[in-house]
Amino acid sequence: MVTYLGAFLLSVVLALLMTPIVIKAAFKLNFVDMPSARKVHSRPMPRVGGIAVFLSSMVAMACVFLFDAKILAAIEGARTSVVVIFLSCGFIFLLGLIDDLRDLKASIKLMGLLSAVAALYFSGVRLDYITLPGSFRVDLGLFSFPLTALWIIGITTSLNFIDGLDGLASGISAITCLVIAIFALSNGQTLMAVVMLSLMGSLFGFLFFNFNPAKIFLGDCGSMFLGFMIASISLFCAMKSETVVGLALPVLVLGLPIVDTFFTLIRRYLSRRRILSSDYGHLHHKLLDLGLSHRNVVILLYLMTAAAGGLGLFMLASRDIVTTSVIFTCIMLMLVMVFRVLGVARIHSICHKYSDNARKSHVIKNCQDIFERAQLKIFRVATFEQFCGVLEKMANEMDFLRLTITLSDFDCIRSGCVWDNYLERMRFGESAVRTNICIKAFNAGPQLHFDLMVSPEPSLELAGQKIMFFSRLIEEFGDSGFWDGIKPEHVRSALKDTSARVGADYGRVFAVKAADVKEKNNNRVSVSTL
Repeated sequence: MVTYLGAFLLSVVLALLMTPIVIKAAFKLNFVDMPSARKVHSRPMPRVGGIAVFLSSMVAMACVFLFDAKILAAIEGARTSVVVIFLSCGFIFLLGLIDDLRDLKASIKLMGLLSAVAALYFSGVRLDYITLPGSFRVDLGLFSFPLTALWIIGITTSLNFIDGLDGLASGISAITCLVIAIFALSNGQTLMAVVMLSLMGSLFGFLFFNFNPAKIFLGDCGSMFLGFMIASISLFCAMKSETVVGLALPVLVLGLPIVDTFFTLIRRYLSRRRILSSDYGHLHHKLLDLGLSHRNVVILLYLMTAAAGGLGLFMLASRDIVTTSVIFTCIMLMLVMVFRVLGVARIHSICHKYSDNARKSHVIKNCQDIFERAQLKIFRVATFEQFCGVLEKMANEMDFLRLTITLSDFDCIRSGCVWDNYLERMRFGESAVRTNICIKAFNAGPQLHFDLMVSPEPSLELAGQKIMFFSRLIEEFGDSGFWDGIKPEHVRSALKDTSARVGADYGRVFAVKAADVKEKNNNRVSVSTL
């Protein structure tokens, strides 16, 4: 017990000494986070507080391992795995530190995480099977690596995402370390107990400077290091105990960041935003919107984390799968209900958004097919009439309202060709999205103008997609050399012929009977053609 207490107190003292040094160095080297519209702080803040947490916890662990032979004996036979764990955690810390200083791409961070996970996996720290209470074992087989990666990267990402308020991520991590340390001590897991108590001590010392109003931020180097260390150590020790309890407890105590991350990923996916983009849909943002102060929100989330972890400890007394499953399910459902009540998890809204996105994807795919067919045809045209025919067919299949092609001469006399689908299904007062595309088709000076009208129904985005496909077709065709063999007089003649045909269509559409125009309650009219 003296060893455990010593590891905790040593890391607290080291964090209290190192954090002020890191603050001064960060200001001197300009390693600060500047205020912005999406940030809650109003002045430059050091953003590399993870350096103090990393150094203080690692030094404390090193001292325990060096001066306590019992700890070394406890990990005899698995030293390679332990060394790889600490080397991987150091690598993740450096990855996060570079991200704090240089803003790494998400793909680079993901590749770094996967590399560290692979190192752990091949050193023996992996999820090969799950042991349930009652000595029932489930082998994972081919799912071993994916689930190992999901476990480690999921917890690392969750702590990284929840780091949005002063002291939030560091406080939740400290409570997590305490709960897991209790589990480790009750099961004789010496390594897990030392690591968790060392981390908890460093976080306690760091919170003196990180709690609201903060003097330093944890940063990605801190949140990623903490998440990776907690995930890898808990996985390593769970292999030597009842795996389901060893993994379920960290999930429960980290339930808030895990559930928040889950709904964040869904929200950003359905909104078609980048996964690492920022928004205001996190749980702590919703609590701030309710009028709670910054400090009260953090304390409330601390209490919720402690309650979830405390209830999760009841699983230690359970020796059957039914009781363990009931406890785990009830706690997770309570957490989800909290998110539901606060408006973070709106199931109906999620389903509606998913359905809407699926419908848009279907329309866009259909437009892509139409574009590709037009693309094949337009590069084989030999006359301007054929060119107009391809565009007309594309406009018709994409349900354009109107397509106008105009030739602009030197003397500003315009000869127009109008293909119109609007009048045939005219509705009084119907709105339209309109754009004009101008290309210089002839060296002599005349220009071609393409005037498009697209219905904004069912969405403006789809109208923009249709215009984009048409613009892409015109742009690609402009480089084909077609216009080198076409004379302006050929275009003018074709426009006159087509204008005469369309003019006849106008006469047909507007030949309506007076009886066909009916007044409606909303002061709109309906038009029937002869």
